[in-house]
Amino acid sequence: MTDSATLRLWDDNPSLDDFLGFDAVVDPIVKAIGTANVDPLAIGVHSPWGGGKSTVLNLLESLGSRGAVRRHTNGSLAVRQPR
Repeated sequence: MTDSATLRLWDDNPSLDDFLGFDAVVDPIVKAIGTANVDPLAIGVHSPWGGGKSTVLNLLESLGSRGAVRRHTNGSLAVRQPR
């Protein structure tokens, strides 16, 4: 590989910028949070590992969704018990 042909890859870290069209997920959540007389409201963000859950939550937090409380959990700390 020569210097002129550099391969650039994106890392798999959560982002504060929407490079992958997560607005399709974030916008309905923001709309639901802003809906009057919907209290209490619980919204879960589910996706496989690397699917963008943390990015969606970061985008929601950066928008400062009025009245929203983010309860962060770390799924990598969860341990499945054998049945």
